[in-house]
Amino acid sequence: MSASPLNTQEQACISMKYLGKMCLRYQETCAWYRKWVVENPDVVSQVEKTFRVLSYCITGFTDDGQILSEFVYALSNLLVFFNDNILRRASANLQPKISLSQDRLRRLLTILDHVSVFFELASKQFWGESGKWTVIAAIQLLRTIFRLVLLRRLKAGMQSSPPIPTLNRKNLPPVQKESSTDTEEEGNNTRAPFTLGAVQPQPLTFEGRRSRRVVRSLHATPDMALRTWKLPQTEQPFRIEEDLGMTELAGMSLMGETLYISRPLIHLSSLFVWGWSSWKPWLLSITTDIVSLEMMQRDEKSKFTSKEKSELYNRKLMLLFYLLRSPCYNTITRTRLESLLKSVGGTVPLANMLTKPILEYLPIWQKIYSYNWGN
Repeated sequence: MSASPLNTQEQACISMKYLGKMCLRYQETCAWYRKWVVENPDVVSQVEKTFRVLSYCITGFTDDGQILSEFVYALSNLLVFFNDNILRRASANLQPKISLSQDRLRRLLTILDHVSVFFELASKQFWGESGKWTVIAAIQLLRTIFRLVLLRRLKAGMQSSPPIPTLNRKNLPPVQKESSTDTEEEGNNTRAPFTLGAVQPQPLTFEGRRSRRVVRSLHATPDMALRTWKLPQTEQPFRIEEDLGMTELAGMSLMGETLYISRPLIHLSSLFVWGWSSWKPWLLSITTDIVSLEMMQRDEKSKFTSKEKSELYNRKLMLLFYLLRSPCYNTITRTRLESLLKSVGGTVPLANMLTKPILEYLPIWQKIYSYNWGN
């Protein structure tokens, strides 16, 4: 017999009530987790490091150890990224002064950078070599389009990899803990009643009424091993990182950044035309990097911030990775690097414990990471 309309309505009401309870429980759990992350950043960092170390230990235990290791490593990066977002939102001092569109694209690019290697390994496992290169081309095409939109349309300026750096948690501002458990509504978002540096911080020093002598306050006293006679710094004590916004580029620097962003597609296209063993893709790629750096440096260096100058310096150091890219690695670097590691492992005490695993996993790392442009 078919159910009566009344029974159907009752079942729908029960399902809606159950769904509402699940949503409420989910919101309460998220609010508790956000509060716990803000109040215990050191513990959170230890948990993240545990995941990172676990990803290294998994490699070699199973046939799919490399894929599983990369999966755990990607999860650890996403966990760090998620917790950093919680800490940034909890403090107005850490919020980037950029538009909502820029922030969303930066988040998408950062997530894509964290999971790209895992997608590459998984696609090779399921779909073979052709599937792997299809996934690589799709990921690099998305990254290039997003970065060009940031550069050309949203005027985001010079971009790093990943676009949103890891938060420096060593000098996080103090947390204001409230006894109330109620939540407050802001628009469509529900926040837990915790704040990170949202209130005026207590003074680090005080001045005596009669002596006029400046003395460190009790709450600003560091650990015994770190105590000195110097007064604590009072200028911007909670300034942790620079804004994510970059200088708007124009002219030669804009062309150089455009060329730098397009280099993955140039590299993949040249590999498709000339093959993996040809020197032409390698020479074209390194020429693209050098030309883009030269175009950026020829523009006015004084207009770049310290963070942008640091990014240019990192790009110069990344040129050294061309020694690990084929065919340069196969013909020049490999024999010299292996002989150096064997020499160090045979002469330096206990160094063999480090050099032997490197020699074993070096071919795997070279095949995976040497041409991965997102890292």
